[in-house]
Amino acid sequence: MMKIVRVILTLIIFYKIMEAVENVSVLKELISLGLEYLQIPLAPETFFLIIFGLMTIAFIFSDYSLQSLSLTYFFMTTFIWLLNSPVMKELFPKFSGIILGMIPLHYTSEDEFITVVLLSLAFISDTWGKYERINLNWKDFTLGFGYSLVVVGASGLLFYFLKDMALNFEINIPIALLLITLSLSFYILSQEKTNNVITVVRVKVPLKTEFRVEGNKIRIIPISGPEEIKIKEFQGEYKVYLNNFPLKKILESQNNGTRIIVYSNEKVQEV
Repeated sequence: MMKIVRVILTLIIFYKIMEAVENVSVLKELISLGLEYLQIPLAPETFFLIIFGLMTIAFIFSDYSLQSLSLTYFFMTTFIWLLNSPVMKELFPKFSGIILGMIPLHYTSEDEFITVVLLSLAFISDTWGKYERINLNWKDFTLGFGYSLVVVGASGLLFYFLKDMALNFEINIPIALLLITLSLSFYILSQEKTNNVITVVRVKVPLKTEFRVEGNKIRIIPISGPEEIKIKEFQGEYKVYLNNFPLKKILESQNNGTRIIVYSNEKVQEV
């Protein structure tokens, strides 16, 4: 299910970025001149479609972070949105005029809110994928989704509040208090109390392997036999070593007051 969500989000974000890039007049003219010079019978729009289509396909079949792609779109739309605001036009008229002349785009607060929703969904998709790659269940999926909804809701209220912002504006006290309350609630939820710590070791080692606890360290000593995946859990927080080489921490999360730290020697995406 999450793979389908990742594909859909990738298509939407790349399409939105392509739409924006197509509107950069200077870039469009340069592409047109380049195609004409190389005698390639393509319109700039078709060229953009082919390039972004190939990039989209490559991204879908890669392990690249969807959050990074979504952040690119978010910063791009936020930059244009701020340049179109009355405040920026008043404070930096020349700079705003030059940039908006080259990039004749206009994003509303509703468009900006959509980018925040896409960013939240990208976070959920990436987090799910990281857990799935190391064969662990995302037990706090519902809680993580709840966190995202709080952020989206707070951001939505913020953009709605600021959408008609001018140089002179009055603060709506009830809405401002609501935003502060939501922000504090999100912070408190994110600082979930930890009552227990579990160190999980997931390693590919010989069948006969010894796990030694030495103070605050776990030392893994391979002995003999065919290689297999071994998963061991230890109460408490430890550093893990394979012989004398430290293993990399690949995951750290909290579930119902329990902090889980995962170490592995497999080639997986770092969290």
